[in-house]
Amino acid sequence: MKNWKTKFTIFFLSLIVSVVTVEFGLRYLIKQTNLPRIYHDVAEYNLSDRESAGKSDYYRDRSMEIYGGKEPLEILCIGDSFTNGGNTFWDNSYPYKLYLKFNKKVTVRNLGVCASTTEQIATRLEDFYKSNQYSSEKKYVIAVMAGSADVFAGSELVQKISALNISKEQKWVEMNQKTDSFFSQFYFYKVVTLLAQDLKNRIDKVDSVTEQVTFSNQELSACHSAKTSKERVDCLIKTLKMESYNKLSQGSKEYLIIRFLLEKKAFKSSEVTEVIRDFMGLVEYQPQLLERDYLVMNLLGLVKLQDIVSFEELKAVIEKNSHRIALEAQKVNQELISNASYWYDNLEKLNGERDIYWKKIFTLAREHNSSIVVMNYPLPYQSTNGYLQTLAKKEGSEFIDVEKIFTLHQKGADVLLDDWEHCSPEGYDLIAQTLYDKIELMSQERKGK
Repeated sequence: MKNWKTKFTIFFLSLIVSVVTVEFGLRYLIKQTNLPRIYHDVAEYNLSDRESAGKSDYYRDRSMEIYGGKEPLEILCIGDSFTNGGNTFWDNSYPYKLYLKFNKKVTVRNLGVCASTTEQIATRLEDFYKSNQYSSEKKYVIAVMAGSADVFAGSELVQKISALNISKEQKWVEMNQKTDSFFSQFYFYKVVTLLAQDLKNRIDKVDSVTEQVTFSNQELSACHSAKTSKERVDCLIKTLKMESYNKLSQGSKEYLIIRFLLEKKAFKSSEVTEVIRDFMGLVEYQPQLLERDYLVMNLLGLVKLQDIVSFEELKAVIEKNSHRIALEAQKVNQELISNASYWYDNLEKLNGERDIYWKKIFTLAREHNSSIVVMNYPLPYQSTNGYLQTLAKKEGSEFIDVEKIFTLHQKGADVLLDDWEHCSPEGYDLIAQTLYDKIELMSQERKGK
């Protein structure tokens, strides 16, 4: 018995010594090298409170990466999912690729949060400048790509949807809050958490391979070659009714349909129109698609962003099939439609709201001696891309026409896009290269003066 206690004590002490050694080792490495570090939110939010969670966009990604370099230049990449690296792993995001293009010599922060509005982005930038992360001794370049989610600004609809999602994991959130408050100060905990999350993401991707292989078979792939939306929808429904697919669960069928929609890689508005028309046809067959709030929100947003397909037409399809879905989803969709309808009728007011938050972004940059590079979106978000180009010209800031660069690039949509709303790793790399070239040119021009 005594021998067992001695062994346990030795083991326990050895474990503590090992953890402490790793902790100090990590602190030294992160300080001396260019290893990725973790940026914790400046603002504190009570995530156990649903109303508070609804007002915050930080809970979506409670730690954001810093890729640290030793030179005094720091690049703040701030925006929505296009900045965050939506639909891919963190090391494929354009901020990380930008960090690599600078040979890890400059610091790059990924301050992108999916579905952020311009208001939220302006607030996040303000939070950064108020934090101890900001140093007046450094030079800052702010790369901003913002506005695609603004059609849902004003009513906090994006946050409300996410608040509904977060309430489903209420107990986990409350527990996580308590543990984070103590453990998050340790680099060992941060690194283990980051690695665990990355491993989970990769496992999830592997788990979905079977369905993706099923999806990519000859029958379903053939549906993409149909010339009209009706023919594509009829083909897909007919295929899903086949014996091999009919055995699939409801969730798996929804997954296949969504993957079918996302497979459309489109630069042109006419091609995105096909996606929306396909969705409207498929809802008649699979109304549960309307319970995917982000899918509905994105499609409503696409109608506004690209000035395609009648909003009333899409609204009619959603409302016609609403009685076939859960009551909670009906309420969410009604809010989505109501908010989108308001902005469709008040485009000038929407741009006026944008002006306020962009003015805040430019004011913050000037007050902190930071340069701004405005970028539009790689997809044909006509109203937003046009607004961003006009804004940059009016403010006299640097501008990158990402949409034009993507459209003219020889690789085309099949290589540069992962789906109709996210870039592929190659697409993010193209954004990083374009931004790198712009920042290098800005640096040379400053030296010339």
